[in-house]
Formats: sequence, structure tokens, C-alpha cells
Amino acid sequence: MKLDDFFAAIAPYLEGRQGHAEAARKLFGEEDSADAQRLALYGRFCRGHRFNALASTFSETRAALIRHAGEEIWDGLVEAYFRAHPMHHVELNENGSALPAYLMAQASSRALPAWLSELADLEWWSFRTRVAPDDPRDASPDAGPLRLAATVELRPYAHDLPSWLSLINDDEADPDDLPVPDARPIVVLFWRDRDLDTRNAEANSLELNILHALSEQRPLDWAAERVGASAQDLEETIADLLGAGILLGTRPLAHPDSN
Repeated sequence: MKLDDFFAAIAPYLEGRQGHAEAARKLFGEEDSADAQRLALYGRFCRGHRFNALASTFSETRAALIRHAGEEIWDGLVEAYFRAHPMHHVELNENGSALPAYLMAQASSRALPAWLSELADLEWWSFRTRVAPDDPRDASPDAGPLRLAATVELRPYAHDLPSWLSLINDDEADPDDLPVPDARPIVVLFWRDRDLDTRNAEANSLELNILHALSEQRPLDWAAERVGASAQDLEETIADLLGAGILLGTRPLAHPDSN
């Protein structure tokens, strides 16, 4: 068998798009030979990689779906996902990049909760924040102009996922009586703190406008004016953002003339 023909026969099986029996017949002419049995080992190995690629990054999404519909539903969804989005990246977890959008597209036909794709998106951006490359400009967090840390990311959601995750992961939470996330539009801020730990939290209006002002090089007083915040509120919020590692640098003592 030519190499191109070999890969054309084995790839659908290793990617989970074809059963073992059909692949064995194409490759070896029979299903029960020693070669076919060895092929099954490779198949199980690749299947394990597919499941690990999602379970390691989307552990909360997996747990929520299993609570909602059972483990068989999760197993079927993993296989269906990789049929639609075959492995493409040598870094295993990167192969889950399309899962949030896939869950959104499948929500109606699979009767999935409306917030499940958002939960997957939150977990995906937690992963992306954790593995984001270091920026040389962040190496001196207390030096230079006031600025956003390189790892900062904002994501809008229609459900209060951070509060919900805190609630269900409480040691006293009843696993048989867990709530669903509250439907409430929020913006979640992702970043790595000064200890390089991955963090996420809901951003309030003043925080969002401070980030907006910095990204557009506007005076920070503009951010306070937009939400009717006092000068004290502005200074305290900037101090909190600096302490958390969301902002880096030094706040100027006076703003340049906006004109």
C-alpha cells in the first residue's frame, strides 16, 4: 500500500470519523488480525487524547453538562465536535478552540442550556490567559506609564458565571441541588496577577471606562465623568487595578491638557 493510501485509510479512524472494523478491513483486509488488534490500541490512544484535550481545559463545562444530561451526552458531544473540528494543533489543549462556538451552534438541536457555551468560552479564555506569552513590557510592573497588562482580556456574557462558579464550588454546596447561572449581562475581565496566577472577575462600569480611557489614551477623568464617579472613587479604583496587576506603571500626578 502506498503511503498516501495508508494515511487516507487510517486517518478517519484515528480522528474518530470511522469505526475500527471498517478501517481494519481497508488496511488489512480483515477485522480480527494481530495488526487489526494493534490498530485498536492506537485508536484508543487517539480517543483518549480527544477527550483529554477538552476535559483538561473545559472541566466545569464537562461537569455541568454531565449534571444536566449525563456522561453519555458528553461523550457523544466530544466525538461529534472532533468530527466537525479534527485535531489540528500539536499543543493538545489548543484543539478545543472551537468548542464554545460549537456548543452555541448545537444548543437548540441538543437541548443544551443557553449558558453552556458561555461557560466554555470563560474556561477557554482562562486557559488562553494562563498560557499567554510574557510581554517584556510587563517585566517591570511598577515602572513606566500607566497601562494595561499584556494579558488583560474582556469578554461579554449574558449570565453571571463568576458568581455561579463560586457558588457551585463552595464546599457546602449541595451537589444534588445546584442552581443555574443568573441571566444578567456582564463583562468579565481576565488577567494574570502579579504572582502570575490566572484570574477573572466581573468588571464594573468605572473599571471598564478606565480601561477604555487608557486604550484610547484619554485623560482618566474622562472615565469618571462618563459614569458619574467621584475623584476619590477614580483614585481608589485605579489603586485596586494596580494592586491586582490589571494595570501596570505609575499614575501621572497631573493629566496632560486634553486639547
